[in-house]
Amino acid sequence: MKTIWVALGLAALALAVFSRTLTFQFVGLDDDSYILRNDWIHAGLTPAGLGWAFTTFREANWHPLTWVSHMIDCSLFGLNPSGHHLSSVVLHAANVVVLFLALRALTTEFWPSAGVAAFFAVHPLRAESVAWVSERKDVLSALFFLLALLAYARYVRGPSVARLALVGGCFLAGLLAKPMVVSLPIILLLLDIWPLGRARSMRLLWEKAPLAVLAGLSSCMTVWAQAGSGAAANFSEIPLADRLQNALGTLGAYVLSLAWPTGLAAFYPHPSLIPGGASALTAAAWKGAAVVVALAVLAWIVRKRRPYIGVGWLWYLIMLLPVLGIFQVGMQARADRYTYLPTIGILMAVVWGARDLLTAQPRLRPAAVALSVAGLLALACAGYAQAGIWRDTATLYEHTLAVTDGNFVAHNNLGLYYFEGGERAADRGDARGAQAQVQSAREQLEEAVRIRPDYALARSNLAIVLERQGDWAGAEREYRAAIRISPRLSAAHCNLGNLLFERGDLAGASASFRDALRIDPADLEARKALGQALAQHGEPDAAILELRQALARAPRDAQLLNSLGILYARRGDPKAASAHFESALLADPNSAEAHNNLGLILAGGGRATEAEAHYRSALELRPDYFDARFNLALLLKRRGDAAGAREQLARAEALQPGDARVASALRGLADAKAQ
Repeated sequence: MKTIWVALGLAALALAVFSRTLTFQFVGLDDDSYILRNDWIHAGLTPAGLGWAFTTFREANWHPLTWVSHMIDCSLFGLNPSGHHLSSVVLHAANVVVLFLALRALTTEFWPSAGVAAFFAVHPLRAESVAWVSERKDVLSALFFLLALLAYARYVRGPSVARLALVGGCFLAGLLAKPMVVSLPIILLLLDIWPLGRARSMRLLWEKAPLAVLAGLSSCMTVWAQAGSGAAANFSEIPLADRLQNALGTLGAYVLSLAWPTGLAAFYPHPSLIPGGASALTAAAWKGAAVVVALAVLAWIVRKRRPYIGVGWLWYLIMLLPVLGIFQVGMQARADRYTYLPTIGILMAVVWGARDLLTAQPRLRPAAVALSVAGLLALACAGYAQAGIWRDTATLYEHTLAVTDGNFVAHNNLGLYYFEGGERAADRGDARGAQAQVQSAREQLEEAVRIRPDYALARSNLAIVLERQGDWAGAEREYRAAIRISPRLSAAHCNLGNLLFERGDLAGASASFRDALRIDPADLEARKALGQALAQHGEPDAAILELRQALARAPRDAQLLNSLGILYARRGDPKAASAHFESALLADPNSAEAHNNLGLILAGGGRATEAEAHYRSALELRPDYFDARFNLALLLKRRGDAAGAREQLARAEALQPGDARVASALRGLADAKAQ
């Protein structure tokens, strides 16, 4: 019964610290690509979605179970962020309970196991993994890792193939959620030394062999995904010497953050990538080396009397090895989320060390209990506060900029947030607010470029802002600079194509869209834009070919169906045009353009009554739609309804004063009346 109450208390502790995230929004850090702009996830859990999850390398990773978990969330909660946050918080609370049960099963010690789980539950380093929806892979993979430890404890008590298979099954599920758990076979060997004290023999290695095979396969898939996506940094960007120095500094920084968790941020820029970073990199490396050597020496000195210190330290080192940046992915120096499982080793060493001290000095027990409770409460308050920085995008990046230097990524992402806010303000008709937001976006993006001139993404985003402000020459300059720096940045090619299209350079636009598609053949927007450019350039057959390829990926895209209908109409195929306009209306009954275009086809086929109905439907949806009003006027004129035609032409003239077509039609009505 005591176990149940303590487990419930631990879960409640985790929920008390992190349940505040249920009121948080999605943030502008991967949440868009993982959830908000991912059609596979929006669709919820479907057979097609499952197939995609197990075959995609999107986001430079292969983690199908993570994708499945997001699909389940969308099936249950749609795009309501509260539900997505709830899943992450519940998974973290479950991890806390399973960690307690696993340590108790492995060590047979109750209160030290509960102590490790309690500190793990509330530590501020956990905030990134729990409060950031896109980092679902952390809490999900950790659950299976900890279940594997629990299953292993059961296997050791009574070895059997079935029990070992259960360990393997949990491990496989963890790998399918995030390859961070790849070091489990080595962790199990460490646990064989302490606390299990198993006799050292080749059998210990052989029983881990199937797990090692799974780990190897997962590692290959991960390297393949990251290298193929271009996420892996090359040695010209970050030299090996800098990577080794950063790895040492990171090992020390995580230990210090575990002991004194201040200045935690969503992104720590790699010192090699910012001005003046070399000296900071060297200083961090020396500090990290001191921590590593000190703890290694301590573990060696007490290896016989206190084996848990060495085991805990090696747990920490081995689990962090894949994410220390030797094989650098991204531009970060380190990340708080990487500590989710590794720091359990340090916590074990500290808690069991305290247990031994209190056993030898029982008079210290009251003070130690009071100090532990005070420390736990302090960490819980700090964890609660750290979770709060993930409330929304602005809070996240403003905090990040306040606690880090030279953070070009935070400036870029905050700039994007301001720009999107400006677009929303413009949609509301708040021109002054939109202008202020867009200017703030420009300032943030210019700062990102100032810090790191070869940051292609910031230059591409700055170009978008300049284009929005009407500086087309500046926008083109920044797009081309981004492409020179990063030729495989497909978004820059596509956006440059859109800019050239607007400026009337149809050949240049088509070339840019083709460049984008060579990099990413699945880029739907580039495919659609290329079709439009080819149509404008007088190549309808080529345009239809491109748009049909786009339609295969988005069969219910009303705008795409409408564009294809227009092209078929121009090619003299009213039957195909009519079919596409009708399909567009099935996909979007509120498409005024499709109503108007279908009306034109019907009118040309002598079906005036049906055509009039569609024109009027278009005008109900958009009373200021000039083309639909003018087309309705011409139809009424042909049917002999001069009064109705005159009324529609008058309203069309009010929409576009001085339009030559309206003036000609009005003269025709006047002449007919005179006769």
